[in-house]
Amino acid sequence: MTVLAAFRQKLRGRAAGPSFLAELRSVLQERGFRRLFATRLISQAGDGAFTAGVGAYVFFNKATFPNPGAAAAAFAVLYLPYSLIGPFAGVFIDRWSRRQILVRAALIRAVFVVVTASLVASGRLGLPLYVSVLAVLGVNRFFLSSLSAALPHVVAEDKLVMANAMSPTLGTVVTFMGGLAGLGVHFATGGGRGGSALTLLAAGACYLLAAGVGATMRRDLLGPPPVTGDAARAGLLTELSTVAEGLISGARHVWRRRPGGGPLPAPPCPPGGGAARPAAPSPPPPPEPSLCSARYSARRPAISPPSPIPGTTRSTASPRCPMSPP
Repeated sequence: MTVLAAFRQKLRGRAAGPSFLAELRSVLQERGFRRLFATRLISQAGDGAFTAGVGAYVFFNKATFPNPGAAAAAFAVLYLPYSLIGPFAGVFIDRWSRRQILVRAALIRAVFVVVTASLVASGRLGLPLYVSVLAVLGVNRFFLSSLSAALPHVVAEDKLVMANAMSPTLGTVVTFMGGLAGLGVHFATGGGRGGSALTLLAAGACYLLAAGVGATMRRDLLGPPPVTGDAARAGLLTELSTVAEGLISGARHVWRRRPGGGPLPAPPCPPGGGAARPAAPSPPPPPEPSLCSARYSARRPAISPPSPIPGTTRSTASPRCPMSPP
């Protein structure tokens, strides 16, 4: 009875506690969070459309597909900012106004998207295109890092867990939806270079809209506290050198433990030289006597066969095993 009462009390406590929808509504009631969240969603929808435009141009281009080199370069450009630019972004977003980073990063990306769209429309696929795409994605690392760092400034501490769980998750979903919408724009406009260029311009429009939403927030709303003077410059150089040393140390660790890529050694030659000859197959083992024949032979009495009846012939066939099929 005591266990049942404790179980009922636990159920009442769960029912009385805040539900997921209640916590979600409480987070969305924050005005600053709504604007920051809208900035994220609009920008990440543009990220999906931008990735779709670049991917459609590289992978569905008749002049270069299937080109493994172009595919490898495209993937390297897409993921390089996460490894090289991302570690340095945190050093700057702790010193610059994050609201200004959001607005200016979105505007800068829109400019680079226009450059990328012009290169795609002209049919170029090489270093200029990869540099422009890398610039868009590199600036995007500052944008996303600033969004995450600014989140504690627009929600209360007790709502921070829900806000941290909801913002990146829904941002990823919107990125996927933006990619599907970008592919729809690409094929609806005829595909090819023109369709890819229009898809990229649609992504640039999303970046401009995200910059407009971000500009509605106060400049000092998202932090950080201002740091000026020689201490700021000294701390900046120290942290940049620390990040660079970490990257170099990691690269050395990977280089020293890289997997072997040489050819496999050949098998040794047999004694006396010459090519190895295959061994002769061994003869199969003799068949073992069946269970039926062994039992029947053991039980059969050792008597001489009867004399043949006059006028008949003697059969020479051996007697059949009663356990064998007819």
